[in-house]
Amino acid sequence: MSMSMWRLFAILPLVAWADQSCSESSSEELREDTQFLQRSLQLQQETNIATDALARAKGTATVLKTKREGEVQTYFYYVNFHGVDPILATLLNVMHSSGQNCATCGLHLFSCEEEGLNETECQSRELMPCLKMPWSCTKDSGLLVMEAAIQGKNFTDRVNSSDLSSLKNLWPDRMRYETLMSSAMTFQWLPLLWGPGKRVLITTILRDPVERLRSVFYSLSPDHSPENFTERGCRESTWDFLIAERDTAYGNMTEPQMARIQAEGIPWRKVIQGCCEYGHYLGNCDVAKAKRVLVSHFDFVGIYEDLPGSLASLAWLYGKSPEGMGTLARDTLLEVPPKKPEKWNKADLELAKNITAKDRDIYDFATELFKRQSVSMWNNENVWKDQIKKLEKAWNTKWVNDLNDHLAELVDTLDDMDGSVVRSDVDEKDPVLMSKRFREKFVKSEQLRGNSFKSGMVQEKAYNPWDDIKKQERHQRKMERQGIKEPTKEEKKKEAERKEWTAIQEAKQERARRREARKNQPPPPPLPLHLQRVKEEQRKNKEKSRIDQIRRIAAEEKRHKMNGF
Repeated sequence: MSMSMWRLFAILPLVAWADQSCSESSSEELREDTQFLQRSLQLQQETNIATDALARAKGTATVLKTKREGEVQTYFYYVNFHGVDPILATLLNVMHSSGQNCATCGLHLFSCEEEGLNETECQSRELMPCLKMPWSCTKDSGLLVMEAAIQGKNFTDRVNSSDLSSLKNLWPDRMRYETLMSSAMTFQWLPLLWGPGKRVLITTILRDPVERLRSVFYSLSPDHSPENFTERGCRESTWDFLIAERDTAYGNMTEPQMARIQAEGIPWRKVIQGCCEYGHYLGNCDVAKAKRVLVSHFDFVGIYEDLPGSLASLAWLYGKSPEGMGTLARDTLLEVPPKKPEKWNKADLELAKNITAKDRDIYDFATELFKRQSVSMWNNENVWKDQIKKLEKAWNTKWVNDLNDHLAELVDTLDDMDGSVVRSDVDEKDPVLMSKRFREKFVKSEQLRGNSFKSGMVQEKAYNPWDDIKKQERHQRKMERQGIKEPTKEEKKKEAERKEWTAIQEAKQERARRREARKNQPPPPPLPLHLQRVKEEQRKNKEKSRIDQIRRIAAEEKRHKMNGF
């Protein structure tokens, strides 16, 4: 089958705008042996999949992979929704050793437009193909994989509707693999045969639908400043944009609106992303089905608003430490989402909530599932919070600290080399070399850090009162050996009074000396003529003010006498 025919499967269908009723059939009896996250992922720290033979001819590729005996081959599927930092996909690619070109959900299976690539990115994709058998899918085009895989299914089997967020509702790997294989888009990164040595790991991270809607507006505008959302739109005004999204969500999109969107060059996928992305790709516009898909097929569902908590649980899932995940997030320049979102216009916010009402229901369910999954992973909520703190500490560690350590070692080495210059007859004539040779050596790296430790010294320990007691005992024994008596309290008091009186007398003498020095100062030089005139004018004004004040007081007293006061 030609590549163009395969692409027919990836054509985005028009959205089924009409509302679908939520119906759930009764669930079957749950098997007792169904566990959350069956066979916890045991990834090797170094994942090296050797490529033994590579043969490509006439558009076909055959890659033979060798696997160590007993090693579990894991296939990774990250459903990349809009509004989540794209660096997250890069971070996950690093976690499972998949290059960016090998995590595209199939080698050139999707067109550049479907993958959201511009012309430059499309050309670079053609120049950098994947040279090994891919085993992951993290690109935006993975949404089409999920959409096609769940088409025509209700997923009521093995799902307990009475406790929908129960972790026991997660399906085994084989059943989830069969769901994905029902989409023809997985043939390049999933094996054709499934066995006990294989497993599939499906994850995703969801964002608040209201903020996702605003993010879609920004992505359609060349000027991404927040003011644009409240003042004006790029292709449409903010209100027109929200109205179009509302009509899309409720199935009221008119032909003129559709023609206008098409004329503006806005992809249908962008329109879907704004109003109903979760319901469309997870449930074919059925909220109840989307919830069943989340709980039955996803090993982990994260929340973007709680990104540190999501990364801590992902670290557990991938067999990594929270500190390592935090360091990786720092190195990939992943940013923490703001705790307080941007302000909304009140009318726009109400309309946005109505537009994303269905996706909000899915998001709230995902939040509940996220908490239950995370607590189950770490066995305790407090332990989970402690791991989050460790991750945040590593995430916030500055690169400059590591760089300073290397620079400090270099400074100390150079200082030692400078102080060990070969002696010669002229050394004594060089004051710099002589001062270095006889000065007390300091550790310069500690000085750079703000510590003045001498060479061979360590940082002071915490205060210990027993050390003071021992010091006093040693001093007492020394005085006894020398025959010196300890002064009494009265003697100590008299000595203190004498020192105080001496200090007072010295202060008086110092003040007298300063007064005498001021008297003996020579007169200041005369002022320039223009300053003398200014000073004389100020003196006259001051004298005039004084005389006027005396006259006012005299007039006031005279008036009081005349009035009989």
